[in-house]
Amino acid sequence: MISSKITKKQLVHDLKTMGIEEGEHLGLGLSFKNIGPIEGGPETFVDSIMEAVGLNGTIMLASFSIPSHVKRDYVFNYRTTPAYTGLIPEIVRKRRDSVRSKHPSNSVVVLGRLAEYLTKGHIHEDSEYEPYSRLAKAGGKILIIGIGNRLVGLRHQAQYQAGLLDKVQGNQKIKFLDDDGRIKIFTRRNWGGCVKQLNTLLPMLRKKGLVKEGHIGNAKSFLVPARESIEEIAQILKKNPEINLCNDITCLWCRQLEWKMDLYKDVERPRSFQKNPIFKYTIVAINWVRLKNLPMVTCLEEVINIKLLKNCEKKN
Repeated sequence: MISSKITKKQLVHDLKTMGIEEGEHLGLGLSFKNIGPIEGGPETFVDSIMEAVGLNGTIMLASFSIPSHVKRDYVFNYRTTPAYTGLIPEIVRKRRDSVRSKHPSNSVVVLGRLAEYLTKGHIHEDSEYEPYSRLAKAGGKILIIGIGNRLVGLRHQAQYQAGLLDKVQGNQKIKFLDDDGRIKIFTRRNWGGCVKQLNTLLPMLRKKGLVKEGHIGNAKSFLVPARESIEEIAQILKKNPEINLCNDITCLWCRQLEWKMDLYKDVERPRSFQKNPIFKYTIVAINWVRLKNLPMVTCLEEVINIKLLKNCEKKN
């Protein structure tokens, strides 16, 4: 009987057809299940992409940890704490030759030649998304597989370069274990800005000729150069920061951003809470309390994510 599963040979072919070359340095964002059934499972997928980039290539994935407001006694240990960003990041984390950065909230895990360069110094004192800046400087690319237009990783670095992430600051505490085995507390002053509207920026990258599209297995995928894409998105957000604003009235980041930057007049189709002064002042007052009382939930979408993380933790 002929197997209907996707083989390693097919995956390598798909990756090369997408434009992946030997020596490539890739930041990955993916949904493993959307690729389809793979002969050999997730390990085969990792082996396939490492074969495509070769001995001089690199792959990097977000290996973010569970938020402190999900589990009060949680302490991040970069050596042992599971990655809650998907199956493939956790598979890569467990590989003997992988390197994980030490940042308490926004670690990345890397395989390949630039592993040390991309992770070294990425600790609690460093910018959350610094590895993506380094990937861009190294001429790397971002490969998105089966998750739609979500520009994983580079979207937050673009917000950072646009000067938006520092506009809304909180006081989130995260415990972590240092190299000497001592528990310390990292105070996160800002967090990743809202990404709900950033999907709309992909067509702008297409117009600039920055997007290569294709399929990896059954998953629709696209490849973009990290540096050019980050710079393009950052420029767009600097000029028109209102593009970033979502329509969720409970989204602390977007509602505070529009208040701090007075973006109400720039919103193309303002909602009632963006037009009515009473609503605006009420939202600002509520969010002031939320910012003073972290740990917190920043938007309704995060409530859903917290439930998913709790379920994932039970399984592990």
